[in-house]
Amino acid sequence: MRDFPVEKLSSNLKAVTRAAKLAPVSLSQGDEPAFVMLRADLFEKLRAAYPDPRRAYLAGETPPELRELFQVALDELINSPSAPK
Repeated sequence: MRDFPVEKLSSNLKAVTRAAKLAPVSLSQGDEPAFVMLRADLFEKLRAAYPDPRRAYLAGETPPELRELFQVALDELINSPSAPK
């Protein structure tokens, strides 16, 4: 992934957007990556593939993989030595 410094973004905007058409680019502040720029269609594909993890489900709608995670966590809590008896 190509990296561009945020401080020089305005003077390099054409090069940054050209690079972002080909692949996501990193925008860094100092030595740390701060942002990623990518094409809108790639962003929409990512959003569709990974829905908002903060979504709430009714008990009957919970996906099986989440239901299993909850069950494991509840079993651990119930069976822990510090669980109230």
